[in-house]
Amino acid sequence: MHRIRKNIFYIVVGVAAIIMGSIYQPVISPNEGKREAYNILETSMLSILKNITDNVENKAPDLSIEKVVLKKLADPTETYNFYKYNASILLKNYGGPVKKASVVLKSGKDSIMLKNDGTAFTLDSNESFTIRNFEFEFDGRYNGGEKELDLEILDYDLPEMTLENNSYKLEIFEENPKIKNLSIKDITEDGAFVLEFDDNNFSFTTNTLEVYFAKNLNIAQDDYIYSESFIGGELYPYFRIKNSKEILTEVEWLKTETEGIEDPIVRVYEDPYEIDTQYFVYLRSVNKNSGKYKISDVLTFKDVNDINRAQFAKFFIDYADLSGTEPGLIHYEDIDFGEWYAPAVQTIYDLGLTDMDSFTFRPSDFISRAEALKTVMDYFDADLVYDYMPPRFEDVSEGHEYYPYIQALALNSYSNYLADSFSPDQNTTKEFLRFIINAYKESN
Repeated sequence: MHRIRKNIFYIVVGVAAIIMGSIYQPVISPNEGKREAYNILETSMLSILKNITDNVENKAPDLSIEKVVLKKLADPTETYNFYKYNASILLKNYGGPVKKASVVLKSGKDSIMLKNDGTAFTLDSNESFTIRNFEFEFDGRYNGGEKELDLEILDYDLPEMTLENNSYKLEIFEENPKIKNLSIKDITEDGAFVLEFDDNNFSFTTNTLEVYFAKNLNIAQDDYIYSESFIGGELYPYFRIKNSKEILTEVEWLKTETEGIEDPIVRVYEDPYEIDTQYFVYLRSVNKNSGKYKISDVLTFKDVNDINRAQFAKFFIDYADLSGTEPGLIHYEDIDFGEWYAPAVQTIYDLGLTDMDSFTFRPSDFISRAEALKTVMDYFDADLVYDYMPPRFEDVSEGHEYYPYIQALALNSYSNYLADSFSPDQNTTKEFLRFIINAYKESN
């Protein structure tokens, strides 16, 4: 309507100017001249308005999908693997009026007939209408893709130019990664990381596999999930981060095609365990036909540092939310009362988590992974496992001193993030300690 009003304004001014010129022509009677001028003006105005109205009435409708608001109704289930959504859709008519027409909104196999005038649809020029409760589904095997909405007016033979805004591409995204268990399978001699993942439906015939990587992202450490791979006799720690729309859209990712035929390969060209640069990587599988895609979690590789027994005691009571004691004396003869870690050591002694018979703590010595696990499990009073299940870790048999503790870890879901070898005698790192505290803190 804004354009029409502006046109009327300019036309009327132009007509008035012409007429006013005729008013000052010589006339017999001033009153007759005025009446004649007003009659001319009135006749001209009515004619102009009629022409504009006729033009609008004869103009082709031009329905546009302006905005879509989504609400998720249901997640996929084991028996029905589809997301279900409810959409509110704002329409606007930029063309001539739609009068008692058959208008259909379609999205794939989902469609509805629009009705706001009995059994038909009516919408005047420059008017808007909101479609409510349009329900549709999205394949639960994928994380995202485009869902196209199309409007069709069945009763009108519309020009091509009015159909350009009849479609709307809706971006669907669900955060729970459909590419599962992304992990490091191998590290080649030239430094390439060979990755593996679980996706029973993946095939290079129907999908492309894309590798995205970035450097030095600012992601909170609390979002890291500790993981391990045992390769060539060495334990390689890395971290998983749950992928999200924020991570995907706000990070400058570099895409590269995978070199692997069976497994994706990532080349970072620098050893991330030897440099300060921290690499992040995730996978995206794209269906060649539909464009729908799946994503994995994000992996990141960085070096970790061993901690000694004093650091272990302090981190343990802080991270496990234990109240540290301010001892009037210290049990261990090799710890000075004024040391920064003394209250933490005395606290774990008072809790019975260390050797009660020894008078030396050896604060500067490293602590093994097995001993760290035992301390954490004893504090959280975790159930132990002895002989009713096969060994979970290849390098820990029933005769091992800490076997009941290490085997019990297999019953915790967190053990899925560990390698097939536990490396019980290897030094503990702060990251591994945080991992096992989380494993039992959440289940107690």
